[in-house]
Amino acid sequence: MADGATSFSQFAREAVRKQTLYTLGAPPDADVKINQNEAPFDLPDALKQEVFEHLLTREWHKYPSIDAAELRERLSALWQWPAEGIIIGNGSNHLLSVLYRTMINPGDRVVMPTPCFSTYTMQLEHCGAHIDTVRVDRHGFDTETLVAKAKGAKLIMVASPNNPTGTVLPMETLDALLQSGAMVALDEAYAEYLDVDGLSRMGQDVPLIILRTFSKAWGIGGVRFGAMMGPTSFMKEVKKVILPFAVGTMTRAVAHVMLNHADERMAILDEVKSERERVRGVLEAAGLRPWPSESNFIVFEPKDHTPAEMFNALLAQGVMVRNISGTIPGALRVSISNVAHNDRFVEALHAVLGA
Repeated sequence: MADGATSFSQFAREAVRKQTLYTLGAPPDADVKINQNEAPFDLPDALKQEVFEHLLTREWHKYPSIDAAELRERLSALWQWPAEGIIIGNGSNHLLSVLYRTMINPGDRVVMPTPCFSTYTMQLEHCGAHIDTVRVDRHGFDTETLVAKAKGAKLIMVASPNNPTGTVLPMETLDALLQSGAMVALDEAYAEYLDVDGLSRMGQDVPLIILRTFSKAWGIGGVRFGAMMGPTSFMKEVKKVILPFAVGTMTRAVAHVMLNHADERMAILDEVKSERERVRGVLEAAGLRPWPSESNFIVFEPKDHTPAEMFNALLAQGVMVRNISGTIPGALRVSISNVAHNDRFVEALHAVLGA
């Protein structure tokens, strides 16, 4: 009986593991996973040890402070925005849901580009929003239509760089959107890859909300930490919606340590940018039409394979990219990783094209 129970338990664990891998887009036979725009490097052991030491100074049996004042003050110093106008959350996805619950009533019109991060549509539909989309393609945002549709909307939801396209919203377009009468929510999950971002447009009388995450450039996607900032009067209303203790003691400890080493973490971006241009060059030389991107990923279009064929052929080489042909017909997306993983992608690509 015990042996049977053990076998079933092992079977169940394996089934759950495989289901989780497939759900997250990482089949068990992919040893190079470059499909989720993750940071290319894990935290060094020394930083993890610093987190553990920080946690030893905390009281685990007590709830963390509701307002997270110390952490918000540190983010305020980083981004030069008042701490009273900053809210932390369990990743930016969590904060988006809070923003939508604060603002959106059934029937409210929300304007956003398409394709975009799929969670926007999912969460807005749950709120009953009327979603009005504007196409974005390899040439960029349709800025004229975006600005025209913004008039009379309740919210403009836009990411820059946009996921999955890597497209950057021009600052002059953001300026025009801010004059439309709608609130603008700017998701800057990849802002660290930009030279100019939306923080330069923030103001207490400016209808602009900015979301940031530590999951991408900061490299702690598994920890789940993000922040949202905006005019303090508006953020005061948002705080009425967010659940208390949404960010636990351990996540806060990691965030504190990351802020201690901000310069070191940001220095990694130079390598990612350099590798992005190298991979772009390989894709161009192979005639695979890479899209312009200012982020840590590139959309590309196979010419002699369907996206499914290219995806499966790369996977057979042990390399997993993202098949995004459901949102961008004919396209795949590759995340830019470390040199070794990028080399594996290039080798797998050459093997597929050579075959």
